[in-house]
Amino acid sequence: MTTVRRFGRRRLAAERVGTFFLVLVAAGARVVSAVTGGEIGRAAAAIAPGVMVPALIYALGETSSAHLNSAVTQASAARGHFPECRVPA
Repeated sequence: MTTVRRFGRRRLAAERVGTFFLVLVAAGARVVSAVTGGEIGRAAAAIAPGVMVPALIYALGETSSAHLNSAVTQASAARGHFPECRVPA
């Protein structure tokens, strides 16, 4: 396995992890709010994903080049704003 192929798999894994945590935090805040009867306010539910993004960029940015959502990466490549060769398969 070549280094390029292995690094592409790391990027893909980093994007998947980033997408998972963004969805978990964004949807999870609303679910917890519904289950607890509104103990988590709208502000906290809105701020949670905003706090998660810098944390994920700090944790995964070197590997994924801060592309945390595969759909965004593919859309950027389709529009010509991101090199096709760097899009994980």
